[in-house]
Amino acid sequence: TIRWANRIGFEDSGNPFQSDYTARTGLYVDHVLTSRIALNVGGTYSYSAIKGVGGNQFKGDRQTITGTVGGRYLINRHFTVFANYTYTRVLNEVSWGDYAVNAVWLGTSYYF
Repeated sequence: TIRWANRIGFEDSGNPFQSDYTARTGLYVDHVLTSRIALNVGGTYSYSAIKGVGGNQFKGDRQTITGTVGGRYLINRHFTVFANYTYTRVLNEVSWGDYAVNAVWLGTSYYF
């Protein structure tokens, strides 16, 4: 399965003195290898124009690039285990600078 998602508009910045207008696109591929094993890979890119509101005249840009890879294994008809790795790189023109995040997700699901 191939999914392509796009979104553009205002997003909640978490800061009452800041407005974020963001364009985001992402491409994801899910592939079933066997009846028990499935893999996924994907990535997103977003660009945010950040502007201060009220008396705050701050302006800046932020770009975010995210890549993810993972898989799941069906143990039986009730239990599934999964693992995902995600790398996120944030490039800021704004004062808090650039940073990167590595995240690993491990889990299990029970279906009834």
